[in-house]
Amino acid sequence: MFEQNSQGKIDLKELKKSFESLEIDKNNLTYKNILKEINNLISQNKDGITFEEFVDIFAADEPLEPGSKEEIKKLFDLFVNDPNSNVITFESLKRVNIELGKNMSDEEIMNMIKVVSKNEKKEITFEEFYEYMKKQ
Repeated sequence: MFEQNSQGKIDLKELKKSFESLEIDKNNLTYKNILKEINNLISQNKDGITFEEFVDIFAADEPLEPGSKEEIKKLFDLFVNDPNSNVITFESLKRVNIELGKNMSDEEIMNMIKVVSKNEKKEITFEEFYEYMKKQ
């Protein structure tokens, strides 16, 4: 998929071009983090990376304990549209619904928020999400 240079390394610019061409939501936090790491390596004037470095970019640094706060936070972040807001909104749940090919109505999505949220803002904070997930 990616051209390798004569030194057995994956060309970073080719990797970036290929990664950007994937049909992935460009607002996805994981996508942004991977692209940031690739750009960081390019800015260091690295000409390429080894296969092991490639795997490190696309894999979690270390496996998370199932049900740990860190694992639940990673899951929460997948639902957040704007990393600066740090809440799950109706719009973000609707986006995930579409990305997963689900056909939930707006009413069903609102009911999900009402079950988890303890505020009147119709959004879910990480604390609310964490408490709900720990009960499951």
